[in-house]
Amino acid sequence: MSRINDLLTNLFVLQNNLTRQFALNENLQLVHLHIIQYLAKCNKYSDTTQAISAYLGQTKSSISQSLSILEKSNIVERKVDSLDKRIFHLSLTKNGKNIQNKLENLLKDEISEETILILEDMLKIIQKKNNIKSFGVCSSCKFHLRFEKNTFRCGLLNEVLLQKDISKICKEHTYS
Repeated sequence: MSRINDLLTNLFVLQNNLTRQFALNENLQLVHLHIIQYLAKCNKYSDTTQAISAYLGQTKSSISQSLSILEKSNIVERKVDSLDKRIFHLSLTKNGKNIQNKLENLLKDEISEETILILEDMLKIIQKKNNIKSFGVCSSCKFHLRFEKNTFRCGLLNEVLLQKDISKICKEHTYS
């Protein structure tokens, strides 16, 4: 078991160091990049300050402070929910998407699909064992329903899902 811990730690440290250097080059903090990465892959149910806070395991106030900086830097924009004016949805601006694309290119890997599947299985096992929210991809959720070729619905929220929604991560995700 120690070998697994060593490998995971080494991978984490390497990825963290690369990301931290990238953040410095972009005049950002590491948490800002984590927020950018999250917003690039979350769905419409998960693009709130509260969801980011839960995902990153940080307080809502610290995330709010980071979001203020990202908004002032024209990296993130905030929009009021059309149905509930108390809710704000967050998204990346063109500038934010450019930063995300550069970061994604920096962290591109040449790891086999088999290795990726093994890492996904490890993540799933650790999350289940420790009762940690999975924030998984919609299409892998036990509530994801497929009716016809391109007709999808969230069984938990009872809402129609678009094709683009099912490949995003969701705060409501539950493994089957």
